[in-house]
Amino acid sequence: MKALTKMSACLAGGAFGAFVKSLFIWGMGSLGITMALGARISPRLTAPWLYQQLMWGALWALIFLFIKISGRLSWKWVLFWGFVVGLAPTLAQLLYFYPADGYKYFGLKLGYTTPFFVLFFNTIWGWCAAIWMYAAVNESRLVIKEQLEREKVASRGMEPPAGAFCQSCGMRLGAPETFGTNADGSKSRLYCQSCYKDGNFTEPQITMEQMVDKVADIMAKKMDMPEAQAMEAAKSFVPKLKRWRSSGE
Repeated sequence: MKALTKMSACLAGGAFGAFVKSLFIWGMGSLGITMALGARISPRLTAPWLYQQLMWGALWALIFLFIKISGRLSWKWVLFWGFVVGLAPTLAQLLYFYPADGYKYFGLKLGYTTPFFVLFFNTIWGWCAAIWMYAAVNESRLVIKEQLEREKVASRGMEPPAGAFCQSCGMRLGAPETFGTNADGSKSRLYCQSCYKDGNFTEPQITMEQMVDKVADIMAKKMDMPEAQAMEAAKSFVPKLKRWRSSGE
């Protein structure tokens, strides 16, 4: 997972976790649960307060940048690292922010159960942030896997099998909506919906060279592939697709 992508996932996951955490804090405070259990934690759900929670949540989640992610993530990883990372804002709140705001160490001026609630809320934040990382990493690996499959096809000089890839642009065909349509309205088993509609190519005048440029541009943007590598891959497999073999270009 590239550093910039991982950083974006950290910030987004931290903000997501902070949003869920904020709802828990506000909800339990509004229902009187925290007060009943000995902690005077009952903030109002205001825009400034929520903004502060989201900002700090996003920043604290940058700790995930220093955690090595290898292999397929598991729920054990999510639960363990979500809890461990959640300890950082917990300790900062109990040992720095509360004393600085006059609530004594561990926030004991707010009640003796305050430390337990702070740990509970930050564990929720950590788990939610870790779940976001889990989803982001696995999604990234699916994209990389598809990219590697394309490169494998290109490096071996193989023709993608009809029905699995569009035989005009090489796009993977999977869900029904990705297939183009024949003149009778049935689904085409050869072409995607972007290239083929109602029995005709959507761009009948496009040349193979123009299609190579178009495919390379899409691969570079959607797969985060270097432009030169994307162009090389497109040049390798596009000419082998049925549309261009039969056109004689």
